[in-house]
Amino acid sequence: MKQLTDISLAKDALLAGSLIVAKTDTIYGILARAVDPGAVSKLYLAKKP
Repeated sequence: MKQLTDISLAKDALLAGSLIVAKTDTIYGILARAVDPGAVSKLYLAKKP
């Protein structure tokens, strides 16, 4: 049941234009909603050296 809550929170965050850091088996990924120009801008800023 906890996983559903986590997924719901992630969905809400993505729809709000936030970035999410998600752990996979070997690495972490940064997630953004690709159709949201503001979220894509945040992603580019987060990855900028």
